[in-house]
Amino acid sequence: MRCFVGLVAALALAGCGGSDSKPLLASGKAAAVRGGLTPDVHLFGEPVVAHVDVIVDREQIDPDAVRVTTDFKPYESVGETTVEQEEIGQFTYLRYTTTLRCLREDCIPRTLTGDVTISQTPELPLFPENQQRDEKRKYEFPAALVTAEGEPKDRALGRVVWPPLRSVSRINWYDSSVVGQGFPFISTVTPVPEPSYRISPTVLGIALLALAVALLAFPVTYLIRRYRARRAPDGAQKPSLSPLERALALVEWASRRPSVDERREALEALAYELDADEDATASRARAQGWSPPSPATEEMTGLVEEIREGHAPSA
Repeated sequence: MRCFVGLVAALALAGCGGSDSKPLLASGKAAAVRGGLTPDVHLFGEPVVAHVDVIVDREQIDPDAVRVTTDFKPYESVGETTVEQEEIGQFTYLRYTTTLRCLREDCIPRTLTGDVTISQTPELPLFPENQQRDEKRKYEFPAALVTAEGEPKDRALGRVVWPPLRSVSRINWYDSSVVGQGFPFISTVTPVPEPSYRISPTVLGIALLALAVALLAFPVTYLIRRYRARRAPDGAQKPSLSPLERALALVEWASRRPSVDERREALEALAYELDADEDATASRARAQGWSPPSPATEEMTGLVEEIREGHAPSA
């Protein structure tokens, strides 16, 4: 648990122990404010965490109305400021945490002026101009202001006076392998300008997505057509047969069956259809059906072919 939270909890418990214990907030106060930097001495480029702790009496201050105003230039925030909230009796504890980092030239220790050589070896060259720098730099940020939004104007709850922050160079000027040989790095710390684009990344992303969908449409369409082509013969409706064609097909089927009754019934059905058409072959079909001992297969198929030839449309 954070040290400050532990202290707050201890004070809250102490406030419940008896009339002689100290209250969490002084009489008449609606809020308490404090903050700090961790660490207050860091190497160039390392992150620094700034936190502001606020305790408010909910009977006087709405925790959602609390606002913290800070200015850490030339340091920049890394990510968003996080807000942690904890209820302790009638009080609310708020912690605002911001991670800071500076990679700008303003955060590099200042350049030393004058002809200075660190090396004690006369034959080694001096440091080139504007490349030898101090070993640390000190920053004093403006105090953070904690307020509570309200009407007709905001209410000031307190200030956080930041301790001095020191940035230390990563170059050890007393290291004989570094000093006296010229500054070991040739680079610039000028901030990289904002990128420019011939085509907006958003527009390009949408165009590429649309192109991907279009390219995907070709194989999908091909597969759908192939699937429909395979299903078409099964799903296609066969032309309906006339009653006579059905009777002829029944005779063909029965001619391959061993059952005498099936053969006779098929020939009788054919004779019935031929009677309806007033066809002279009806009597032949009926005679084959009832001829003993059984209708012959060859006679049945021959009769079917003869009837089909006689009913075939003329060219």
